[in-house]
Amino acid sequence: MSKNFNLWLLHKSSDVHPRSWICVSGDRISNQIYELELDVLKELNLTRESLSKLLANKLQCNYGVIKQLLQGKRKFYPIPIILELVKLTKRNRYYLKTIHKSIKYLKTNSATSKPIKLVKNLTIDISKIIGAFMADGNLSFQVIVENRNKLNLEPIENELNILKYKFSKGYSKTRNKFFLSTNANYKNFDQINNFIMINSKGFNILTHYNLEITDEHKNNVESFNRWMKNTFDINPSSFNKIGNAWRSIFSNKVMARVLITYFEIKSGYKTDIAFEPLLIKNSNLNFRKAFVLGVMTFDGSITISGNLTLTIKSRYLYESVQEVLTRCSIKFGGGYKNGFYKIFTYKENSPIEIGKFIEENTVKWQRLMHYSNIDKSEVSLESLYRKYPQRKISFQEIVNILTVIKSCDINFLAKVFNCKHTSVVHYLKLLENQNKIKLSESPSLLNPIFVSSNTTVLLKKAFHENLFSKILNKFVEYQEFGKSIGVENGTLSAWKVRKNRIPLPIIKRFCDALDINESKIWKNIEKVDRRIVEVI
Repeated sequence: MSKNFNLWLLHKSSDVHPRSWICVSGDRISNQIYELELDVLKELNLTRESLSKLLANKLQCNYGVIKQLLQGKRKFYPIPIILELVKLTKRNRYYLKTIHKSIKYLKTNSATSKPIKLVKNLTIDISKIIGAFMADGNLSFQVIVENRNKLNLEPIENELNILKYKFSKGYSKTRNKFFLSTNANYKNFDQINNFIMINSKGFNILTHYNLEITDEHKNNVESFNRWMKNTFDINPSSFNKIGNAWRSIFSNKVMARVLITYFEIKSGYKTDIAFEPLLIKNSNLNFRKAFVLGVMTFDGSITISGNLTLTIKSRYLYESVQEVLTRCSIKFGGGYKNGFYKIFTYKENSPIEIGKFIEENTVKWQRLMHYSNIDKSEVSLESLYRKYPQRKISFQEIVNILTVIKSCDINFLAKVFNCKHTSVVHYLKLLENQNKIKLSESPSLLNPIFVSSNTTVLLKKAFHENLFSKILNKFVEYQEFGKSIGVENGTLSAWKVRKNRIPLPIIKRFCDALDINESKIWKNIEKVDRRIVEVI
């Protein structure tokens, strides 16, 4: 039995009422409980009837229910009953170990409770779940105290006021009871559990646990749902879109108790106290990488430049992510500014290695693969990058402009969209990866209206030689031609032997002096001094 995943620890002293008990099920458990009962009856010289009454008195429940369990008439066996039975035999370690090995499912002792699969060991999926929870998850723990007499709740109300716990009160028509309701958080979690124990007599106390995960991207939340299904064999009780975000809610006490017991998770606020649980931190690197993947999938970003970034408020989480990235030889930078810790990877990292920290086939993963030109599938770039960066520039607008003007330089687009040169380059690289544009220094067509006047060009060799032959035919000497266009002999000589490129304004003077149609020039460009964008 794993020391860290000891399921017997899932039962808490606050589980006072029989309906709050956690129960176990497995193929061989009935036989094992029967064997355990025989040992107890023999050692203590008891009958089943007397043993049932002994346990019922100890656990403050109906002895008839315990008798039915011992008769093998129930599929699920409450943990507190098993633990009390084990205390009565000399072979307690043997029974705890053998029963533990047989357990497959857990549920609370309620007819409407849904069973979950037993988690016996740390897995990749549960490491991802914990990472995602630390990024964008929330665990709520609601306690409801009920009584048919409103006056009986007044001492409880006074106690909650003294403890300064926020609460609501009202009347439930369906249950025909008055109630007080309060929520636990990481500060009062233990006090709330003590409160339940102290006030368990004379009141009906209900507890509700909800695990919620929220993200703007549907496939991120679907990934989380899949991890939960693989780990606990449960589906979300609610999965829908609220506003601009997708949300899944899992309402299951046993699942929540697993997270609380094994991974030190508590309900309520956690933004600046999110952390890597010791169980994962002390495990091998694969589990730690899975934890960081969960964090990055929900809280990380793939920028338009193809870098992975993370901005968080928790120093503990920041240090853990740094440690894992360092151990994985990922080159990154980071720091603290304006109340936030930031991590960002460098371009020198392999996109394949960076991709291991994002769940596959999510929007962020697709961004990285398309930017790196690894994934060449047809996909809407607007859907992948609609919020990166926050400005008017868009992929479709770039394509629309190029469809009209055919070609331009990058500076022209930067002026059109009123943004930096580097921002436009990131968009163009992604469009080039999808074969929507061509970006090169050897354009098939140059449009001089939409490139900088500082641009210099090198003409194709055959066209270049023909051009300088026309100069001699018309002006006899290069010196005379140079004078006519305002260029010194040395400069013209360097152009003639193709040592230097010719500036665009001079090209236009060439055309005027030699009566050449400019369009012929722009179709015979071999190379320019900057990258030209062309629509394909």
